[in-house]
Amino acid sequence: GTTEISVAGWSVLADAKQLPPEFSESIWEYVDISSSNKFPLPQIKGNNCNDTTFTTVNAGFAGGAGIKSIPFEISTKEQLAKIASYPNAYYILINDIEGVTQPITTFGGNFDGKNKKITVNISSTADNIGLFADIKGATIKNLVVAGTVSAKGNVGALIGRGESVIVTNCINEATVSGTGRMIGGLIGNIAKTTSANTVIENCVNNGNVSGGTASRYVGGVVGGNYDNNCEIKLCANHGKVETGEYYPAGIVAFVNNGAKISECLNTGEIKTSNGGSGGIVSQSSAGGVVISDCMNTGNITAGATVKYVLSGILAIGHANDKVTTSLNIGTVSGNVSYAYPVGKTGTYENNIYLKPETAFATTSIGAVEIDKTQWETMVNDNTLPAGFSDSVWEYAEKTDYNDYPLLQLKNNPFFGQGD
Repeated sequence: GTTEISVAGWSVLADAKQLPPEFSESIWEYVDISSSNKFPLPQIKGNNCNDTTFTTVNAGFAGGAGIKSIPFEISTKEQLAKIASYPNAYYILINDIEGVTQPITTFGGNFDGKNKKITVNISSTADNIGLFADIKGATIKNLVVAGTVSAKGNVGALIGRGESVIVTNCINEATVSGTGRMIGGLIGNIAKTTSANTVIENCVNNGNVSGGTASRYVGGVVGGNYDNNCEIKLCANHGKVETGEYYPAGIVAFVNNGAKISECLNTGEIKTSNGGSGGIVSQSSAGGVVISDCMNTGNITAGATVKYVLSGILAIGHANDKVTTSLNIGTVSGNVSYAYPVGKTGTYENNIYLKPETAFATTSIGAVEIDKTQWETMVNDNTLPAGFSDSVWEYAEKTDYNDYPLLQLKNNPFFGQGD
C-alpha cells in the first residue's frame, strides 16, 4: 500500500497541482520550495511543516513518479535493472532496449512495455530465469521480448517463475532453451497460489522452445501451470517446440486441475523422441482442466516405438478433464497405437479433426472426422460444425497458408501468423 515517488515525480505532480491518488485537497496542499525542501511536497493543511527537513530520493529513471497516473519511465538497460529496487511501482518503456544480460530478480508492480522491444541475451545454469526471474503479483503488458534465454528449469523469455501474475498482449521472439523442467516460450512455471489467480491473455510465442534430455514439460507459451484457477486465453504459438524427454505442447505442457484454456491456437511443430505430446496441452495433473475452442494445425511427431499418448489437443488427460468445440488439422505421427486425433481420456464434446492421408488407428470419443469435401460443403452452406459458436469461429479464405477454407478463431489476433 506504499509507493515511492522520485524527485522528478513530485515535481510533475506539483507543477500540475495534482495530489497523489486518494489524497484529498480538503486535507492536503503543496509546500513551496524552500531551503528546507528542494522540491514541492504535500503538507497537511493548517499544519506548518516548512521548517521540517525532507529527505529526497532520486530513483534514477528517465522520468515519472512510479504511480499509476505517472509511472516511472525506462529508456536504458541500466534503468531496467533498477526495477528490483522499487518492485511495487508502475513502469512504462519509452524506447526499445538491447543488451540485457541479467534478469530482473523480483517484481510485483505494473510494467507497460508500450509495444516496445527488449532484446536479451541471458544465459544461466540456475532455475527461475527470464527477463523477470521469480515474481509475484505483477502485471506485465504490451511488451515484445527478443534474443536468447537459456537456463536450467522454470525458464521463459518473459518470466521464469510467476505467481498471481497478469500477462496481456505480450510477444516472444526469443529462442528459449533449458536443461531442466518447465520451459516455456513466454513463461516457464506458473506457481500455485492462494491469492489472485494468474491470467495469460492475447500473448504469442514466435520463438523456438527446446528442452534437453531431462526436460519434461516444454510449452510454446507456458511450460507448466500449478495454479488451479489459471486462465490462458486468446494465445498462440508459432514456434517449434522440442524436447529430448516427455510432454511437449503447443500452448501449455503441464496443467493443474481447474485451469481453463480457451480460444488458443498452435501452428508450431511439436517434436520429441519420447511422447506425451499435445497440440494444446500435453498433461493434466489430476483432472478438472477445461479446454474449449482451441485449434491445432502443427504437426506432432515422436518415435515409432513410443508408448505415451500423442494427441492433436490433449495428450495425457483424466476422466474429469473436458475438451469441447476444438479442432485439429495437424498430423500426429509416432506409434500408431498411441496417436489420437484429439485426445484419449476425458470428456470430449463437439470436437472435429481433418481426415489425414493415413487414417488414425485410434479414435477420440466426442470427435468427428471431416474430409475436405465435407469442409467445402459446410463452407458453401455457411454452416459451422455442431456446437461451434459463430461468436468464436468463422471460416478463413483460401490462402497460401490453407489451400481450402478452414475454420479460424475470429477473436484470436494471432491466427494466420504461423506457417
